[in-house]
Amino acid sequence: MARRTIPAAAIPPERAARRRRRLGRRLVALAAAALVVFYGAGGWYYADEIVDGAFVLGPETAPETITVVDLDEATVLLDRPDAVPPGVQGLDGPNGYLQVGAVDADGRRPVLRRWGEVEVGDPVVVDAHALPGDPMEAFRYPFVEVTYPGELGDLDAWYLRGNGDLWMIFVHGRGGSKAEALRLLPFAFDRGYHALAVGYRNDPGLPADPSGTTRYGNTEWRDLAAAVDHARDRGARRIVLVGYSMGGSIVLRYLQRAPTLRRIVAAVLDAPMVDLEATIDDHARRTTLPLLGLPLPRSLTAVAKAVAAWRLRISWDEFDLADDWADLHTPILLFHGTADETVPVGPSRRLAGLRPDLVTLVETDAGHVESWNVDPDAYEGELAAFLDAHL
Repeated sequence: MARRTIPAAAIPPERAARRRRRLGRRLVALAAAALVVFYGAGGWYYADEIVDGAFVLGPETAPETITVVDLDEATVLLDRPDAVPPGVQGLDGPNGYLQVGAVDADGRRPVLRRWGEVEVGDPVVVDAHALPGDPMEAFRYPFVEVTYPGELGDLDAWYLRGNGDLWMIFVHGRGGSKAEALRLLPFAFDRGYHALAVGYRNDPGLPADPSGTTRYGNTEWRDLAAAVDHARDRGARRIVLVGYSMGGSIVLRYLQRAPTLRRIVAAVLDAPMVDLEATIDDHARRTTLPLLGLPLPRSLTAVAKAVAAWRLRISWDEFDLADDWADLHTPILLFHGTADETVPVGPSRRLAGLRPDLVTLVETDAGHVESWNVDPDAYEGELAAFLDAHL
């Protein structure tokens, strides 16, 4: 039987309207389903990124290596000079270590110090600590590995003996190590300060946090309190706390939560994680959608943060350390690089703006926790002036 085609003009207006409404409802349903898939799957995917990237400490990925192309007594040339950040850096090879200075116009770097043997053709790893090993290897400074009780079990630290009653306690960043303190140990040593570079929960060989995750100072501050007690029991009358990255979060939370701060005379923070949510937002703004290459929508970031908070049973407000500073009494020297792509400088500026009477902010053009590297003399000069003014 032949199929009849009804001209559009012959369809009654009421029937045509019903067709348009059905088509509209189908399109709306399809769009809603697409949004559910996009925000559901995308929100869960980026929530994974937040949980794994910011909270779960997994196995370290193998560091990227670069190759020594030429080496003489004074300079070194690498196959990728731009792969080494500005300023003083370390190059860690299989049989030796080089501390190098800023790159010159020819792509070469001056060799400032050597340990062991580094040869042409060696693969090397960039080390922002700029010094190898431990205080004995780096400086021939005698030190003791001490242990002391913490909330979850024994904790450990490097201890360098000083002359007076002032101690500097160094707190490394997330996934870092006590070696983060090496850059400032000569400063402490020359001034006769006792130095204690501490470990805390979730460090290799130390107790794990019951949550199984990093808590950005909300629980780790108790481990710093144990280190302060250890120093106090051994004669510390004045204590300067030094925190790097998440170590800065631990110091800030300790200053808010510790029952007594009488012995804490100053704090020094280097690129501290002041506001974790702001840091996640900053990373999201620099993230693009796979295949499409479009910026990550803010609405998708919001969904991912909500899903991550639900999975971790947290509130983002508890990771904002710029709040609740009305009772702060400890002077703070705060270094932060404007080229930091790990922890943005904005929250540090906000903290300094809230308490300009106590917080001294020094901005540099450095990357993450590399303000010392770009100009060690200026960094230590700022630190010396700050301590001389407040001790």
